[in-house]
Amino acid sequence: MVEALTRIKQYEDLGLGLFIHWGLYSQLEVGEWTEYIHHRDKAEYEHLINNFSAKDFDAEQIVLSAKKMGAKYIVLTTKHHEGFFLYDTQGLSEFDAMHSPAHRDLIREFIDACQKYNVQPFLYMATYDWHNELYETDFNKYLDYLLKSVEILCKNYGSIGGFWFDGDWNKKKADWKLDRLYGAIRKYQPNAIIVNNTGLK
Repeated sequence: MVEALTRIKQYEDLGLGLFIHWGLYSQLEVGEWTEYIHHRDKAEYEHLINNFSAKDFDAEQIVLSAKKMGAKYIVLTTKHHEGFFLYDTQGLSEFDAMHSPAHRDLIREFIDACQKYNVQPFLYMATYDWHNELYETDFNKYLDYLLKSVEILCKNYGSIGGFWFDGDWNKKKADWKLDRLYGAIRKYQPNAIIVNNTGLK
């Protein structure tokens, strides 16, 4: 395992990175918060999965364009607050790309392209979730769900440059069991950078 200070220095030395938000909302040509800020009906919004073809998602073109502009790493959403996964959740959820018309693991395509062209893949994962009812009804079970979704990424996609979490700020007083989550990442991806936009002071 790379020592923590060395790991941070290596991350800082990467310099320019590209951050990409992409999900069901992209079909509407609006931002990732549209379900919430535009008060869209949840069932109607989630029906977008039935039209999600990902026909314009070209992982190699994304990576090559990023590399051309000088980016050494790319952060891509694996799941935003809408709760839709861009990868094969292996039965954990049916609200994923494999259950859409795309029927493709877009995160695998992304990571494979990053590895092919020597760009570090970083994965964004929303912790605040509008889709999964457990987030409001049984938070501990939701955290199990979150952990499993991250473990799938850690164990099945080769080397990952880092994880970027976002949403703990929605439940500032909750025990997010971060030691457990980070421990799982360190077990399978010991050199990954872990960033968490907790919103906590």
